[in-house]
Amino acid sequence: MVFTQYIPGTIRLLKTCAPAHKLGSVLSNNSSQFCRLFSKFRGSCSRSGILFGANILRCEASHSNFEDNLLQAASTLASSGISPEGLEAFSNSTVPCNLRCTISGLAGDEVNDLADILLSFGASSTSISEHRADGEPEQEIMVDGKWTPKQLWDRCSLTALFPVEHDVAGTLRAARDALGREQDLEASVEEVLDEEWEAAIRASYKPFEVESGLWVVPQWCEAPDPAATNVLLEPGLAFGTGEHPTTRLCLSALRRRVAGGESVMDYGTGSGVLAIAALLLGAGAAVGTDTEPFSITAAGRNAAINGVADRLALFRCGSDLREPEPLKQAGHPLRQFDVVVANILQGPLLDLAPRLLGYLRPGGLLLLSGVTAEQAETIAQAYGSELESGSLWTEQLDSWALVGGIKCRDKGP
Repeated sequence: MVFTQYIPGTIRLLKTCAPAHKLGSVLSNNSSQFCRLFSKFRGSCSRSGILFGANILRCEASHSNFEDNLLQAASTLASSGISPEGLEAFSNSTVPCNLRCTISGLAGDEVNDLADILLSFGASSTSISEHRADGEPEQEIMVDGKWTPKQLWDRCSLTALFPVEHDVAGTLRAARDALGREQDLEASVEEVLDEEWEAAIRASYKPFEVESGLWVVPQWCEAPDPAATNVLLEPGLAFGTGEHPTTRLCLSALRRRVAGGESVMDYGTGSGVLAIAALLLGAGAAVGTDTEPFSITAAGRNAAINGVADRLALFRCGSDLREPEPLKQAGHPLRQFDVVVANILQGPLLDLAPRLLGYLRPGGLLLLSGVTAEQAETIAQAYGSELESGSLWTEQLDSWALVGGIKCRDKGP
């Protein structure tokens, strides 16, 4: 079959659907999106969409074979039944890559909780801004001339990014119930390109000082204190920017207790911020796990930005103990660690207690967060029998808590 006339449209399609540096992650995590988009031109082409994605992934992985793989991709499109004219029109159109959901008129004391809920329900990023009517003056929230994430506006807007196939309406209903609200969340939803969202989140993130000498700095910003420990992140791509109280609690605990050379397990790594910080603070090696493949990609990218990719191993894990243990499944040599940190939610922390305790060597440090101050006692009771007497402690920041302790030295895995 002659398919060379498909090549220009194929190239344009690639450039439209994903910037070159994000091609792999976009295609590998959004195969259903590609199938949906291609179905505009053909009744059902899931197989063609997946083959197309696989061919383009090979293009990215091996630039030397780009021409051959491009021809394969164009051939797949040709055989799928899409006409050259259809591909031409499609590749020249604006292809939505995400759904942007904006919720307005939120009270400042509930917006952080809603952001956490949306992230746990599938949002890949959230951003908070002041909600005010046209012509209203901006509310001043500076404290002693400095901005602080503890203080938010009285009325806020929350913007969340979801995969294009996500059920946003269902998520908003679940979020309403989780917040205990009687009224529905008023939201607008629109399809956007990745580039538009990235520009928006870049404008919303600034360097953040966790505590004296420890900063989380967006990749595109200059570190305010070059002499400090600066964790560089590409924010917004996975949970964990350093600003949330639970992340700050974990970062502060790691800074106080990592002495040098330790092995660290970061279970539920998200952006990789905790594992990367531990390595920059002197840990010898770290492992990060997450249920989301996109988080594994983001954590790997952030590790490379910080120059610690060679000391951070990343694995996808299941959501509960019914799934295979990820390190054994991957054949990784480490089975126990000097430090285990998990900044997840109360339910997973309770369900995963046997695994997390099994990862911790006798005498090792356990750091658990992602829970409210009211939930901390439940977590302490679930883990306390395996921790040394008197070693258990709880720290609180705002309404959030961290539970820490030392594993009994006379107990094995």
